[in-house]
Amino acid sequence: MFPHRGRNYRGNLYKTGYRDIGGAYLEYRTAPDGDDSGRQYFIPGSAEHTYRLQTNKNSPETSTYDDLACFIRTINGIGLGGGEGRFGTDAFRESVDDVMNVNAFLRWAAVNMLLGSWDNYYASGSNYYLYNSGHQGAAKDFTGSPYFHFIPWDYDNCLGIDYSGTQWQYADILDWPGKANRRKPTIPLVRNLLRNHDYRQYYLDFLEHMLDTEFNPEAIATRIGPHSEDGLWYRVRRAAYLESDTPHGRPFTGRRYSNDEVYRSGCRQRELRHGKKTVEGIVHYVRMRHDSARVQLRRLRRTMPRAVDRFPAAAEQLPRAA
Repeated sequence: MFPHRGRNYRGNLYKTGYRDIGGAYLEYRTAPDGDDSGRQYFIPGSAEHTYRLQTNKNSPETSTYDDLACFIRTINGIGLGGGEGRFGTDAFRESVDDVMNVNAFLRWAAVNMLLGSWDNYYASGSNYYLYNSGHQGAAKDFTGSPYFHFIPWDYDNCLGIDYSGTQWQYADILDWPGKANRRKPTIPLVRNLLRNHDYRQYYLDFLEHMLDTEFNPEAIATRIGPHSEDGLWYRVRRAAYLESDTPHGRPFTGRRYSNDEVYRSGCRQRELRHGKKTVEGIVHYVRMRHDSARVQLRRLRRTMPRAVDRFPAAAEQLPRAA
């Protein structure tokens, strides 16, 4: 997902959060006079920015946010004719392909939907980075020839962890954010891309690939491996138990759950509840999410049969500048 070769390592890195202009949903912004430059994506003098530039902050040429504005214009189809139908066109797809590593993003979107991870672009408008590396051969002109990579992080709220009574395991796999999400931001980077047939096809094919291979109860139970030294439970249990001196004692770090509750949930796959906060047993969550996604896929496959079986094992190479 991240360019690891060549010299495209001096670009703009943006860290997102719910800050000066709200959530980092990548919604198109314009001033009353029609200005839609980078100035619309931060408030000068604000202590914390929704899109916080981490690199090149002292460079007048690269800290204008104009590359971010270009990216947001593109994914919102600004300048393309055809109204709402523009998102289904080849012109839209080609313009997005030119400005971001879109296949890597769609693979993330499929995995994130299955994991039910909501504290990121899906719902909270935070907890991801955008890195503009520029195109291969145009590393010094990354502002004029931007090429973005979506970098997710912070995955503690997933696999059945919820604070508000939302059943993420039953969310519509195409309707981002569907009825399961009460906040309903527009998140155009997902919603607009999934209006395009080619992008929707790739997303569904990879989602099905994950259901077939990595994301199913049998595969996840094997990975947890509560009775195997190779399993994930064996790796994390010592660190988890160091949170408290006793099975039912108060954790030192303020963790909500006792060591006994961690064992019953993480190893024995039992549901935990503290007020509105719910933690499903991981395997149980995976079974519900897997089965719900399968039912939805069978319906969608009536008009969109699977087209892709193989997916890249390594990150895509940067495209060359035009």
